Amino acid sequence: EAIAGLQQRFPGALLVLVMALAGVPFYVNSAMVVPIAVALLAKDVAIGPVAAFLVSAAGTSIPEVILLAKLFRAPLVVAHVVAIVASATLIGLALDALVHLT
Repeated sequence: EAIAGLQQRFPGALLVLVMALAGVPFYVNSAMVVPIAVALLAKDVAIGPVAAFLVSAAGTSIPEVILLAKLFRAPLVVAHVVAIVASATLIGLALDALVHLT
C-alpha cells in the first residue's frame, strides 16, 4: 500500500527513480516478482515504476549488501548498488517511454 502510494507524491520520471531506490532494501527472489508486479499493477502503478522497483529489489537487498561488504571493499559495494539502481531506473524509463509511444 505504501509503495503504491508513492505515485501520488512523485510525478512521472521521478517516480521511476524513487521506486528504484525504494526497492533496494527489499529482498525479492524470482518467485516473488510476478505476484508483486501483479499487485502493484492492480493498484494502477505504471509499468515503468513497477519494473524499476522489481529490478532494484531483485538486484540488491540489505542481506546481499551485508554479504558483499564482507567480501569486497566499500567502494565496490557502493558501485554495485549504484549500478543496480541506475539500471533499474533506465529500464523503468524505457518501459514508460514505450508505453507512451503506443
